[in-house]
Amino acid sequence: MNSTPIKLFVTYAYEDAEHKQTLETHLAVMKQNGEIQTWADNEMESGDAWREKIDENLNTCDLLLYLTSTRSLVSKACNEELAQALNKDITVIPILLDHRNPRSRRISDVQILPRDEMGNPKPI
Repeated sequence: MNSTPIKLFVTYAYEDAEHKQTLETHLAVMKQNGEIQTWADNEMESGDAWREKIDENLNTCDLLLYLTSTRSLVSKACNEELAQALNKDITVIPILLDHRNPRSRRISDVQILPRDEMGNPKPI
C-alpha cells in the first residue's frame, strides 16, 4: 500500500452533484485504506475564501477527475479548473456522465473513462 495517499481533485457541474456523490461512494474503500484523498468544492465551510481554497487544493492534487457532461463542458468554473490543472501538468481523467459528445479541445487528447468492451467511451 502507498504510504502517501494520491490526492484527487474532483471538478463537476453543480447539476451533476448526484454523480459526484456516486463517485465518492465508489472511492470510499480506497479512502478508508488511506490510498487516496479526495477534495471537491462542496467540502468548503462557511467563511472559507472559496477561490483560495480551490486553488490550494488544485495546486496540491495529483489527479483531477473531470466529471464530463454537457453541463460541465459549458461551466466556467469547471473549465477554469481544467485549464489550471493542464497548465500545471496535473494528470486529468475525464469521467463521462452522459451520451453527448464529450470532446472539448482541452481534453481531446485525454483518454475518457469508463469505456465499453470495444474501447468506446461509455457514460456511467
